[in-house]
Amino acid sequence: PEEIIARHASQVQLWALVAQLPEKQRLVVILHLAHDLPVAEVAQIVGANTKTVYSRLYAAYQNLRGEIERSGQLSLFEDE
Repeated sequence: PEEIIARHASQVQLWALVAQLPEKQRLVVILHLAHDLPVAEVAQIVGANTKTVYSRLYAAYQNLRGEIERSGQLSLFEDE
């Protein structure tokens, strides 16, 4: 039970950081990760090509990683 609670808390913290991303980055992260859509489908939805979606995902991941490192919450990226 403690592990489940800790994992849930980490997920909540991570999604709180996703909510702070710029809109274009946030949208592709939510569509790709939360809704499990392939990049090609995300590209159709947002009206961009797949390279743009990959670029936005990469930028979002870099922003998230930087924010996690600054906040000292590195456990969010570690394997559980």
